[in-house]
Amino acid sequence: MEKEDIIAAFETEFQDPGAIKSGEYLEDHVLDVAKRIIKKNRSGLVGVMREWIELRAEPKTMLAVAVAGNLGLAELREDITVLRSDIEQRKAFMPWYVRYVDKALSSINDSDKKELYGAEAVEFALKRLKKIKSNPDAWETEYICEETGERWLMDYPHSECHGGGPPRLRKM
Repeated sequence: MEKEDIIAAFETEFQDPGAIKSGEYLEDHVLDVAKRIIKKNRSGLVGVMREWIELRAEPKTMLAVAVAGNLGLAELREDITVLRSDIEQRKAFMPWYVRYVDKALSSINDSDKKELYGAEAVEFALKRLKKIKSNPDAWETEYICEETGERWLMDYPHSECHGGGPPRLRKM
């Protein structure tokens, strides 16, 4: 899938009548398209999202920020950090946009972690991973990130605690 194909796939979503009426509708559909594209051409997707961030224009810039956060596109961390600075300095967007940028940066930073614990581990697994295998005798569950192919293991390493203690999720 080439850059032109990626752009065309997104442009189709911008022409959808539902997208004109609802930003949430558009964001959901753009994210669905991005999830399909990332499996075929991650670098192409990152390139298009980088261009959208550089536009400093709605809706594309903030859609790119949302896609980067939802898919953990760490390649865009610096671009989004610069955007955040521009928002704070009132060079781009209104100040309240910082909260959306911060949410995306937080998600990107979470995707860089190798181990998560407790509620953070459960939330990450539910939001980003697909369960592939479970071993109830060992209190272990294997997951895969369909976007990156990374495998994760959730276990309960504190057997001395009730219920094995808080869960741990770690990259394999």
